[in-house]
Amino acid sequence: MSIFAYDNIMTRDTTNLSLNLGDANASYPLDNLTKVHLSKVYRSVSGTQTVKILIDAAEPVSADIFMIRTDNGFGLSSLTIKGNSSNSFTSPPFSQTINTLSDTYNFGYQEFSSTQTYRYWELEAVSTGSFVQLVNIYLGLKLAGLDDQDFSQGWVHNNVDTSTFQQSEEGQRYYNERPDMASITASMALMNESETTAIDALFEFCGTTKPIWLIPLIDNSIKYSSQYYFTARPQWKQDRYRLHSTNLSLIEVR
Repeated sequence: MSIFAYDNIMTRDTTNLSLNLGDANASYPLDNLTKVHLSKVYRSVSGTQTVKILIDAAEPVSADIFMIRTDNGFGLSSLTIKGNSSNSFTSPPFSQTINTLSDTYNFGYQEFSSTQTYRYWELEAVSTGSFVQLVNIYLGLKLAGLDDQDFSQGWVHNNVDTSTFQQSEEGQRYYNERPDMASITASMALMNESETTAIDALFEFCGTTKPIWLIPLIDNSIKYSSQYYFTARPQWKQDRYRLHSTNLSLIEVR
């Protein structure tokens, strides 16, 4: 089963992020965690190896999954998300270690055993180096209604070098180096009404301007897990009576 998610507690207008005094590096502010781009990183001051980030959602909010991505490994010995109805995390009712942190694929995630609903959350990160660095984080709910769908067949992954160059009259090339841009196209077939409704709700919320978080568990690997934009609205085709298929076209958020 692939996992789709889009309503991120971390990036809501009502959510406030804060740190212990002295844990912020002015050149890499905490506010960068609300951005979608991999170039916007939060970093603690040098010598601060443990950071506790308070996430105040302003009201009780529900979550059943945590996801995180980076561009060049995590450099973390542990990462833990905690939840409580009050701003106290000495002995919170919910505490979950993020067990999957892949430096190979620059992605980590942890599904919760049950849905948790709290106003206050704390993210505790412990670095293996001299500072903590974090980039994109998702805290919220998975998209329900897609339990039987996956990307096991009919998918295409493409990785394009977006660098450009100019060439002088003498034949010399001058490069403007840019990151690779990954894209995925995938077929989702024999979808019932609840599944088509879930995909439609996903696009209505995100359109082509807001990112979705996607874990396409292809060949039992999280290799292609990331944040993606839709490049077009999903179109529906009838497969059988009351069953439909669509093609998803997605491009990675860089």
